[in-house]
Amino acid sequence: MSVPSSSAELASKFYQHFRISKDDITRRLISLESIDTAAVDQDELSQIIQDLAKLRKELVDANAYIPGYDQRSYETQMSELEQKTSALRASSVAKPKFSFKRKPAKASSPSSHISEKSPHVDRPQAAGSLPPSISPSSPEIAPTTNLTLSSHSHAHLTSESLPHSFTSSSDLTISNLDNCIVDLIPIQNTPEDGQEPRVGAHPSEISSLTSVHIRDVKRSIILLGAIGGSVLMHGVEQCVIILSCHQLRVHRSKDTHIYLDIRSHPIIEHCSNMSFTSYPACFSTTDKNGTSTESKHLAVLDFSNIKATPSLNWHPLPDLRRLDDWGGIRQAIDHQEQINVLLDKVLPDVR
Repeated sequence: MSVPSSSAELASKFYQHFRISKDDITRRLISLESIDTAAVDQDELSQIIQDLAKLRKELVDANAYIPGYDQRSYETQMSELEQKTSALRASSVAKPKFSFKRKPAKASSPSSHISEKSPHVDRPQAAGSLPPSISPSSPEIAPTTNLTLSSHSHAHLTSESLPHSFTSSSDLTISNLDNCIVDLIPIQNTPEDGQEPRVGAHPSEISSLTSVHIRDVKRSIILLGAIGGSVLMHGVEQCVIILSCHQLRVHRSKDTHIYLDIRSHPIIEHCSNMSFTSYPACFSTTDKNGTSTESKHLAVLDFSNIKATPSLNWHPLPDLRRLDDWGGIRQAIDHQEQINVLLDKVLPDVR
């Protein structure tokens, strides 16, 4: 007997949701396993346990429409994740924590907007910035960089704020912003411009970011450009965001326009009045062969919509609301006094 089309669609949606959630939890577990057990972030481990419990409940609920064979496959994968988490939890509390004295870190430049600290999702520390519980001479710690752009209001932040050389395992967290313009797309002036090239992160460095987390950002414009990894948004309200990435997941956000180039299905959950449109031509992206590729920016999956009918929480951005002159907009926002004026003109309306 064939599965009804509505059940098949629900099963397909759950498959996408489970795969992404499992990959995210696995990556976070690997990150915690790569450091000394005494230095494991217990808050992050607790969050993983909560996320596992949530995924387990979702699997139980989904069993109503998932075929029996798939149920067994999901159960096996869940059990493996739970066993790894239990083992890590046991090993991290079995040993007492020791603190080693180390030299104070160099003071960061006053003009920099970036601080290297652990965001909500913990990852291996930056080279030269080891956790206090680990001796600087420990050879087993893999060097990575966690970049944080946080706690700004009515500010214009650019790629000049980023370190000029960060690793291929760099992560970026953008959090707690309001009424800001974040422009991380490198500007490359041509000789005809008659100007010195703007100093900033090179495109290859921007694209090497393994993940970007955007959290609690309101009334802001964020120009990310091409990101080599995944992007997770949470608590984004009345924003315009431009990005190209491999995976996108948006949680508890609303009233936001997303200009997107993506090869997988964008996923939203607990969102409302979200608009999606294609990536601006002026920031065009290509695949490794330099040829245009098909973007799935309008193939959005809404995990809050369990019905077979189309989701009411997102829609394609109408052409009349779409902005394409981002070159002119970027020139205008170089002046601090223009920020509020531009935000009023560019930002979407609140429903």
